[in-house]
Amino acid sequence: MISFEIPNIGRTRVCRFVQSSLGCHVTRHRKSDDFADFRVGGRKFVITELWGDNSRFTVSEIPAKPSDELTTLREGFERLRRFYLF
Repeated sequence: MISFEIPNIGRTRVCRFVQSSLGCHVTRHRKSDDFADFRVGGRKFVITELWGDNSRFTVSEIPAKPSDELTTLREGFERLRRFYLF
């Protein structure tokens, strides 16, 4: 796995989740499809909303490659999904 998708729950909500669950700083880019980036374990990740108006967000590492951190992120978003039932 080099990336995963999550439902579009809002840019602010997804950034708050990343900050609160991982305790990392999220840099936001409001006018870009790559609207947020953050670091986990020294690795850089980006959250993308393709075409700026999509029902899904993509979370991936920069550069794209498999990693344990990406798997951990995916598991965290799965827990959030079960909590909010989206």
